[in-house]
Amino acid sequence: MGRRNDKSAIIRAGWTTAIGRVLVTSAGGIGLSREEEASLVRGLGEKLNDSDDKVRLAAVKAVGGFSFRDIITKLAPNGSVSKYGSVLCSLSDRVRDRKSPVRVEGMTTLARIWGVAAGEIASGNDAVISTLGDIPSKIFDVYYVNDLELNVLLDHVMYEQLVPLKYPPGKPKGPKAVTGESQGQSQVNSEGRFNADKIRTERILLVAKSLNAKSKKAFLAMQARQPTFAEVLSSFLQTCEKYNGGVMDENSKSTKAKLDKLVEWLAKLLPDHMRASQDLLKFAELHDRRTYQLLRFAMAAESDFKTVHNSIKEFAKRIETAQNAPAGLLEALLPIIYRSSSLIYNRSHLPYIMQYARSDEHGLGAIAHEIMYEISEKRPTIFKDNVKELCKSLAEQAPSSTQANDSGSVEALKALALFAKNENSSKEIPRDANFISTLMSFALYSIPPKAAKYAVSILMASSDKREMHGKDLIEKSAQDWMFGEDHFLTKLATISQLTLSSPAVVDDANDEILDITTQQLLLKVRTSVEDDDPEWKSDTDLDEECQAKCWALRILVNRLRSAQDKNTAKALSVPIFKLLNALIVKGGEISKGNPTPKYHASRLRLLAAQSMLKLCANHNKWYDEFTTPNDFNRLAFVAQDAQPNVRRGFVEKLQKYLVKGKLSNRFYTIMFLTAFEPDLNFRASIVTWLRSRAKVFRAQKSHDLEKVFPRLVALLAHHPDFSLDPAELTDHARYIMYYITAIITEDNLPLVYKYAERVKQAKDGMTPSSGDNIYVLSDLSTNLLKKWQEKKGWIMQTWAGKVGLPVGLYGVLPGHAVAQEIAEKQYLPEPEEMEENLDELVKSADKRKKRRSDDRDNNSHPAKKIKSEPKSRVPKTPQPRKDKVVKPKKTPSAKPKKHKSDVIFSTPASSSQVDRRKSGRGASAKKTYAEQDESEADKEMWEGVAEWEYLSESDSEMPKRKRKPAKPSPDSDEEGSSSVEEPADEEEAEGEQADVEMPDAAPQDESEPEPEEDVEVEGNAEDSAEEVEEEVEEVAGELSNVELLEDEEAKPTPLRSNGKKKSARPPKAQAPKATSSAAKSKAKSSPAMKTKVKASPVKSKAKPPIVRATRSRPSRSGVD
Repeated sequence: MGRRNDKSAIIRAGWTTAIGRVLVTSAGGIGLSREEEASLVRGLGEKLNDSDDKVRLAAVKAVGGFSFRDIITKLAPNGSVSKYGSVLCSLSDRVRDRKSPVRVEGMTTLARIWGVAAGEIASGNDAVISTLGDIPSKIFDVYYVNDLELNVLLDHVMYEQLVPLKYPPGKPKGPKAVTGESQGQSQVNSEGRFNADKIRTERILLVAKSLNAKSKKAFLAMQARQPTFAEVLSSFLQTCEKYNGGVMDENSKSTKAKLDKLVEWLAKLLPDHMRASQDLLKFAELHDRRTYQLLRFAMAAESDFKTVHNSIKEFAKRIETAQNAPAGLLEALLPIIYRSSSLIYNRSHLPYIMQYARSDEHGLGAIAHEIMYEISEKRPTIFKDNVKELCKSLAEQAPSSTQANDSGSVEALKALALFAKNENSSKEIPRDANFISTLMSFALYSIPPKAAKYAVSILMASSDKREMHGKDLIEKSAQDWMFGEDHFLTKLATISQLTLSSPAVVDDANDEILDITTQQLLLKVRTSVEDDDPEWKSDTDLDEECQAKCWALRILVNRLRSAQDKNTAKALSVPIFKLLNALIVKGGEISKGNPTPKYHASRLRLLAAQSMLKLCANHNKWYDEFTTPNDFNRLAFVAQDAQPNVRRGFVEKLQKYLVKGKLSNRFYTIMFLTAFEPDLNFRASIVTWLRSRAKVFRAQKSHDLEKVFPRLVALLAHHPDFSLDPAELTDHARYIMYYITAIITEDNLPLVYKYAERVKQAKDGMTPSSGDNIYVLSDLSTNLLKKWQEKKGWIMQTWAGKVGLPVGLYGVLPGHAVAQEIAEKQYLPEPEEMEENLDELVKSADKRKKRRSDDRDNNSHPAKKIKSEPKSRVPKTPQPRKDKVVKPKKTPSAKPKKHKSDVIFSTPASSSQVDRRKSGRGASAKKTYAEQDESEADKEMWEGVAEWEYLSESDSEMPKRKRKPAKPSPDSDEEGSSSVEEPADEEEAEGEQADVEMPDAAPQDESEPEPEEDVEVEGNAEDSAEEVEEEVEEVAGELSNVELLEDEEAKPTPLRSNGKKKSARPPKAQAPKATSSAAKSKAKSSPAMKTKVKASPVKSKAKPPIVRATRSRPSRSGVD
């Protein structure tokens, strides 16, 4: 045991290998006590985190030598894969190791362990599930590192370990296989015949079921990229045929140029670009036509799994036996083949996915529905072969007035509705009377109501007599509708979808629908308010009244979405926009008679905000144009709602539309209001997403995110929390630093700096009375950008081009004299205090928290050496005859720099705090040469140093000594930090949401509609409720008489009085001004005089409008 911390890595590696054998053999059959075994297991876990890669590799191989039984009985008691500090968790960390051999061995070993345990996991063994069930999530999490070598390794592990191409290995020889040996032990059909496709499908579903939400997005993204890779590889094969091994009669230059371009596209996705390019060109020169056909078989959507597998197997054999093929050619081609072939979304798997979705066998129904939906959206050509079977199963589950439908039919209808959106795909849906009757039954009697929505969508897309069926449905749904009757929610869902799909059919029942949505639903409150009402309820717990109000709001919004011309859309949008804005600003309260329950208000507030996004994302972009800057600002502040579910639901919907390019780029501004998001994991995912989008725009050579910066300045200038108080202004600086850390690079820094300066050359176009706010933020931005440049050591060139500002947000200054005065004036208050605050903010930005210490003993080799606290020394008392200050000697502890690889890969550094066995040399021989941060060295130099103040000879007092105040330490939890491990800036995944399709964003329109005059209204909460009710009644009146509406601008609903919201924080204590630096420092450090007061987990500094009762914003507990 004394050798485990030897200074020699070779000896430690040998000790690790030996300990593995001792544990596996139980000390050669002698046996180990519990204490001895636990000690050896802890030692093995320490070596998985050793500073030397040879030791870590030996530890991974030692764990790989354990049998499944040994892992459960000997390693599992130390902790599961998810328990930090356990052996299995340390093994899972090795999949992101800095060294390639350790990564490969770690991921392969981890996947092999899960593969052996898959049988027990499928059978529901709780002990195995709790210990090893999270292994797939750990593996697929590496997708977000976006390292090319890790991505290739993930492809190999996916198709060679988790779901091997050779799985299942064959028909079991015995009547029953040993438990835990194979997942396919019980997979025989009713006739006793071995069914390989069903076994493989269950394995795929089991892998997907074992993933957490984040990892599942990565898994689905890997499958969704297949059509793109297949298309590129098909073009490559066609070009190879034209290239003809280098022998061409005509168009040789264009063919070679196209081949080089395709080779470059494929090679850049592999780790060794140069070698991959040479291998692909060599493959083209081989000109083996049989390999071309084999790859086409593997990629074809019509191929079953057996054809795909045999094609890949024969392709590999031909490449390995080819005489002119270079060594490593197959290794370069395999990742491309895995990404291009139909291996998961395959026509052989889909029938059994649908079978599991219907039967929920082994609890795989939910994930089967999700996979089926993905196939219908991403691979409709595979889905069409099973449409008739799916329609037949729906006909068997059709509901009636007395019989409910099967719960699984909802997801089946959802997948079929998505498939029917394509005009060509909809022709594959049966149009016989039996299936039409089935869809009509679902539209009138299905539970939950969403099933009716999907049924109507399918009916309107596939039926030849859609108008007749639509009139029949609207007549049965709208006439004599009554709250609380049977299937009243289903009828509302049917009306909502018909309003969108067939607006002409709904016009005849317009009056009845408006009466239902406004008078009977939105203006009435039937649920009593209780003191213990929650702020939020899940979809399953939501009562019928809240569901009905949500459907009523969707009906009104769908009326706008279905508008056919711009004039009608403009007329209809006025009252509905007023209603949506009222719901957003006034917290979802829409009735003056009875207060709305909190969870009702939260739902309506979220739905109103999401509806605004949906309208602005409409294909014709009319409603984006109708949304004024004031409306946009109200919508933006939903990202800081007090309710976490409202914030998350709004931001995720916004991300979805932005990735798909459905929203204009001004909506990116809202994402930067999440700088104070209290949920650190959610905020970290947003930062990852923003960096991913910035990377996409850089690849497209687009400056859309840079153009967002003046919009962000305008939004912050009209933020209800804006104040000239230095502490409040520092909070606003954190929004800007949030933008800087996510978007700014050395290349775009001059452009953003130009935009920040350009703001001072214009006036506030929204609220001229508060025009100085934009100038304060302009100075703040330029200051921060300069400090960030200095921190990074960049060289900022002057941006030569001209930049413009959004017309609706900024205006032209009245004259040159005014412009000159604004340009020369510095608007930052308290320059010295602000300078100090900004220095600390920039210094602490983009720092990440260290991982918390684990539960292992002190003999481990940690990833980084913890910096020791400097010992305080009492300064020597100076002699009266000496004028020189006596400085105590101090050896500051060096703090190693944090390298990029330390962030990407979970690998211990080479330092260690453990005393290993050493030679007889003294400890004084140890030296450190690590560079130290200049600011930290400066800080440590001042500690304990005396500062003298000499009096004149006329003074009778002795010289008094005072200590220089220590500089405040940076806040360790700024907006760039996170308790979770975060990828490096330039190595993020293609979106935290794992969206594969990254279409070009819509071009930014620099012009914006001129804002309408904001009307300030004062009143109390009761007046607010009356106004909202009047607005709802106005919606009903104006929608029923659209043709009578005058074409005039509507006054927006007032957001707040004087543009402020009431702060939810306690008033701040006013610190007295210090007359000296020491006194000022003392005033800052005094607990009684702190300017920041932590209030509640979700706090607000904004003043609510006088027309609102409450308004709050997320807590800053995560950053303050």
